Amino acid sequence: LTANGNLKESNIIAGSGMVINIGLNLILIPEYNAFGSALSSLITQAITALAQVLMVQKKFKFKVNYKLIVTLVIFVIGVIVFNYFSKLATQSWMINFVIMLAASGVWAFFIRLLSIKSMIRILNYG
Repeated sequence: LTANGNLKESNIIAGSGMVINIGLNLILIPEYNAFGSALSSLITQAITALAQVLMVQKKFKFKVNYKLIVTLVIFVIGVIVFNYFSKLATQSWMINFVIMLAASGVWAFFIRLLSIKSMIRILNYG
């Protein structure tokens, strides 16, 4: 949107995100402290990202790649599951991080979100 010169729309989305975030922070932080702040940010980012995607879809008339969307949802569900089980395996956040990184990478290849062929092409051509 920015590169296309649609700054007004981008600024409206960003400003709306700020208002949503401040409102959610006022509601959630007193009750849930740091978790409330994190939840507020997650909700705000999801809403503004969706708004930007919808705006781009409207402006540029892109076709929706449903297969990619389904694959991304499956990837996210897998990462959440790996996170749950890695937390059961050990209490060390560093070990959990390594487990999550490795499992997420393998999962991305397994569900064909990434492919070895595409990785080689990226390495060869930048």
